[in-house]
Amino acid sequence: MLDGWLVRNTLTPFELMHRPDMAEKLDASGVELQHAIQKAAVSEAQARGTRTHDLMRHFQGLVERTVNRPIKDGRSGVLPNFATEPFASVCERLQNNPDRAYLIGCGVALHIGPGKSWGEKLGLLLDLADTMPEGEVRSIALHVLEQPLIEIVGPRSALSDVVGHDPDLGPALAALTRLAGGEAADSLLSLDPNLAAAMSTLKGPAARLALWLDGPHFGGVREAISKRVLKELNGPRRLRPSDPEGELKSLRVMATALTATAGRVLKIADIQDVFAQRSKRLTANDFVDSLTRDCPTARHQAEALIRLAENVTGGVAKLQAAHWLASIFGANRFEKEFRNPAEPPTARMTLLARLQRGIMRGRLTDENSQSLIVLLGEIGGAGTFARTDGYAAEPGQHPDQWVSYFERNLRCFEVFTRPTLTR
Repeated sequence: MLDGWLVRNTLTPFELMHRPDMAEKLDASGVELQHAIQKAAVSEAQARGTRTHDLMRHFQGLVERTVNRPIKDGRSGVLPNFATEPFASVCERLQNNPDRAYLIGCGVALHIGPGKSWGEKLGLLLDLADTMPEGEVRSIALHVLEQPLIEIVGPRSALSDVVGHDPDLGPALAALTRLAGGEAADSLLSLDPNLAAAMSTLKGPAARLALWLDGPHFGGVREAISKRVLKELNGPRRLRPSDPEGELKSLRVMATALTATAGRVLKIADIQDVFAQRSKRLTANDFVDSLTRDCPTARHQAEALIRLAENVTGGVAKLQAAHWLASIFGANRFEKEFRNPAEPPTARMTLLARLQRGIMRGRLTDENSQSLIVLLGEIGGAGTFARTDGYAAEPGQHPDQWVSYFERNLRCFEVFTRPTLTR
């Protein structure tokens, strides 16, 4: 309910709860805090069936005590200062204090306060992580540092500052996947140069955080990143809003990266479900229209739709992709282009063969694949006929004397593309 105020001040909720100066600033704002209390009271009153006014007074008392505590402790000088006492020493000194999480948290919040951006705050937190104590006290330090780390990598407002400024969602999610994937993601990128070129490179504090997440520490941060990736993929935002082809490429990159890191970032079942839902949106009218709008010919439209079929997943999306292909192959425009005498018959035959292989790569259902392949075969067979000696057939000649130009040349094409034969 205070998200707008926190974003304007580049502040995490953790800092607000532990920094005396920011608690005073929020308390002085008045209207901002009162609106948040009112919203919370109205929702709670509806759930409990109580009076809103009573809950507002209750919440007001909680807020006053929460605001006054860090202000009072800051004035009394009990809050730790890492500039005069190292982080590890503070953790060891306060390990038996019942308020150790609060006191160490105040020191952490004051330490990252000078950071002007989310990236700077992340770097300051990792500086503390590098100086953590060993032994049992280490778990206390890890617990305190994990909360502000989660709050930095979780919100959308901090995403671009942490993983790089990119207006599109696809590169940002790819960077988050690489951030949480650790060694599994890096191994995948080393095996696939094309995938490595499409994935964002982590720099600065994000690269440092990736090293920490590759180990056993900060499991809550990995979980927060996983939830963020899952939420964005389930949402309506496009990965590449202005580039339909780039959208398909980003989808393939994300699917490959998340599958390789399954178990560490997301469960494989969740990955399959989220991409099946997103694939449904990619086979809807608006996306298909944007994908094929600038295609100069029907064959280019067919090739774009085949790429769509190859990159979507889920039964519903595959079926819809097959329907789009059938509408293109069955249109007069596509058959008219194939019958164009200006293009050599062998080139037209090769095109149809390439489209057939694309359909098979699309992993459609057997029924849909077969119907589309048969449809292309009929177009090829009706497009032109040739005598077995290679001369063109004349209309009216007996069909038994002729073979399908498409089928005959396809057999030749298969022979000359066998890897055991040279050109």
